[in-house]
Parts: sequence; structure tokens; C-alpha cells
Amino acid sequence: MGFGLLALLLAIDYLVLNSDDPSPRLVVYALGFSAVAGVPILRGIFFTRGNRMRKPPGVPVTKAQQPVLWQRVEILAEAMGTRPPKEIWMTADVNAAVHEESWLMGLIPGKRRMLLGAPLLIGLTPAQFDAVVGHELGHYSNQDTRLAGLVQRGRESMMNTLRAFRGGNNLSRVLFGLYKGYAERYLRTTQAISREQERAADLAAVRIAGRDNVASALRQIPALDAGFDFYLGHYAASASKLGLLPHTDEFIGGFRHLLADPERNEELDAIRRSLPKRKTTPYDSHPPMDERVAAIEALPEDGRGRDSGSAMEFLHLPAPLFGAVARSAWKPENNSKQQVDWATLLHAAGRAHALEQAGPLLSAASAVSGGSPTLMQVLEVVDRGGLAALCGRLPEPKIAKGTTGRLRDEHLRTDFGKRLRSLVEVTVADAGRGGWPLSWSHSHHFEIRTELLPEGFADRLQPAVEAVVAGRPSTGQLRELVRQLS
Repeated sequence: MGFGLLALLLAIDYLVLNSDDPSPRLVVYALGFSAVAGVPILRGIFFTRGNRMRKPPGVPVTKAQQPVLWQRVEILAEAMGTRPPKEIWMTADVNAAVHEESWLMGLIPGKRRMLLGAPLLIGLTPAQFDAVVGHELGHYSNQDTRLAGLVQRGRESMMNTLRAFRGGNNLSRVLFGLYKGYAERYLRTTQAISREQERAADLAAVRIAGRDNVASALRQIPALDAGFDFYLGHYAASASKLGLLPHTDEFIGGFRHLLADPERNEELDAIRRSLPKRKTTPYDSHPPMDERVAAIEALPEDGRGRDSGSAMEFLHLPAPLFGAVARSAWKPENNSKQQVDWATLLHAAGRAHALEQAGPLLSAASAVSGGSPTLMQVLEVVDRGGLAALCGRLPEPKIAKGTTGRLRDEHLRTDFGKRLRSLVEVTVADAGRGGWPLSWSHSHHFEIRTELLPEGFADRLQPAVEAVVAGRPSTGQLRELVRQLS
């Protein structure tokens, strides 16, 4: 349809320019309309699969810097019957892709660029890495039919043209509406071919890496995606608001610590066993992940079991490379933040998290009685019969919404108790008697330094907190424990 629209625009211009007495205004309008409508169509037709990526994310990796990685990719490309990429870029996300700067809907080949996510090399085994990279190269393999390749590039051309029309002026929006209907029909019609191409790439990867390694790689990628998001939020970037970050080579590289932890590995195993469902559309080129894995696992045994180890073995000096990738993904303001070791960072993050939980309680105590908000002030308000007043000033917990009477009172007191516990932990930590140590099994996990406190302090702490929110509140036990901190 793109060529058809261009032909229509040219025909209109021809008729206007060759009319008996074309007015200058009509000529300007006709040529202007053609320019506005034709440029997005030309961009969609002639620039596909990567031409819009002027500067890829991440950092370039040369053969001199990473000879083993390049050798591995070139061997995989040869095994797939296709030419290797001209460039390899390392990125900060859980992804792998190959882009080609092709022209004329892919009929004219161009430079290929491979993107490899650093978390993939940390979390995949060598054979799983072969499976993932082999799949991506398989899309360009000469084992694919020429028709399938043309269809795939046509789908990309459709999407590029729609993006070019979207968000423009009124004329662009009108043309977007006209083009959208045809594009949707094309995407629906060619979906079967695109999905078959994905299955063919999976089978090519099986031939290279083995059935079990391809299936395990497809199971591993969603686990790595979820695990890396968790790692960033609860570890690497957990103290960013405090102006603290891990050292650059650990910002991404530290992900290996979480993956090596047995308890975290069990959590990720649950994702590997039961692949997450995602909402599909009639235009998706990829079959659902669970269908792909089931199809691969149903193949005959090929005698190549799962391997072990890490694809990091393909990297020379991974730490500085991961540091460079981290800096490429950072926002500019991160460059001025202090870089600290994991123990310092996680203690600061744990304290900030506890103080965030306790903050509304301190504000409520200050509002009820005035003065500086402290743990002792909260206890004084409770001693004066102000527990209900404090609970009423706290943000309503979700579990309490819509409840009344005794049940609501229990929910509010439970929430009060959790916030009080956080405030006590901050108080103990600020006295140098506890903190949030480095733990890859539990984030924001508070520990009491029992060797610095009287025997039984840790065992009496939670009962003392619970006594404050009991039916008949009592602060005596908690006051006594606080006195022992000095």
C-alpha cells in the first residue's frame, strides 16, 4: 500500500502540473500535501529494522577488547549460514537482538549490529547464550525462505510508517487513519508467516545448542528479567535517592551475587517452572513463550544435556566492561553520586526504608502532642490514651478499607505496630546496636547486634512492641529496652 499511496500522490501532482492553467496556490497546495504525506511513507518503506537506531544503547565492544566473545558470535553465524554482525554493543537490559540497516524493505542488505544485554551474559550458561544468539542470527539465516524475510521486513515497514504518521499534524492523523486499517489487515494476514519464522529460528537454535539448552534458555530469560528488575530496585538503586550507588563495576555486575544466592534461586525457579502469561494481540509476531517452550521440549532427545557455568567466560575483564555499560545507562545526575561498598549502601537503604515506614507515625505524634517527633514522644502519647488518635492520623491500610468496628480497630493497630517496629529499628541502629547487613537472601533485613546488648534483648523486643498496641496498651517493656541502648 505504501507504493500505492506514493503513486497516487505522484498522479495528483502530475495532473495539477499538467492542467491547462494551474494556479500557483493550487500547485503549492498539491506539492506541499505530497511532501507532508510522502515523507513518512518513504521513511517506512526505505528504512527498516534498525535504520532509525542512529546511536545504539550501551557501549560498543571491539574484537580487540573482547576477542573470545566475537569469535563465539562468528562461529554461531557460520553455523547458522549467515554473515556475522559488523558491530556488537553491550547494553544494560535483559535482551539480545540483531538489527540490520537494510534498504527498500530489506531487499538491499546493510550493516548488521548485535545488541547483547550484560545481564544475559551474567545469567546464561554458555550453551544458553548460544541458543539466544543463534535464534537472533537465525532470522537472517539463508535457511529462511526469501518470502518469509520479505514478509517480516514488510511488517517492520508497516510499523515504521505508522510511527511516522502518529502524533503529527491534522493531515498526518488523517493519513494515519487511512493507513492503519490496511496495516492491521496486513499484520493479521502475515502473522502466521512471522510466527513460523520464529519457530524456524527456535529449531535452528536447537540444532546449534541442543534441545534442553534452548528450552532452558527460554525459561531463564523471564526469570532473569524479573530478577534483574528486583535487583535494581532492592539493591543497586535502592539508595539512589540518598545520593549513594554501588561502584560502577558492581552496578550491573553485582547481579551475579543475587543469582548465586540459593534462596533467591528458588524464587527464580518458580518463574522458570511456570512461565508468566502475557496478553497477546492478533498482531504479535512471536508465539507465546509457553507454546515455544512446549514445542521445543516435545522434540526428540538429542543427547546433549544442559551445561553449566556462565557466559561471562566469553568476556575478558568483565568488571570494567560492566562499569562502562552502567555509566552508559545512568542518568547524568548519577555521575555526581557517591559510590560505596555494598554493606554501606544496603545499611543506608535499609534505614531509609524503615524511616519511610515510621515517618507517618512520627508526624502523627507531632500533630497530636506537638514537639519534636521521637520514639519516646510516641510512647508518651500512647500513655496518655492517644493510641486511637495516632491510628486515626496514619494512612489507612488497604486491608482496613470498608471495615468497621472491632475488625477495623485490629487492622489499624496492626499497621501501627509495624510502623512502631520500624521506628524502634531506626532507634536501635542509630545507637549503634543494630543495622541492615549485606544479605542477598533478604533485602532490608534488620539485625540486632546481640553482643553489644544485654542477654535476651532481641527476644524481648517484638513482645514489647506488641504490648504497646494491645487491648490495654503498655509501654513499660519497650521503654526499658530503649534505656538499655544507652
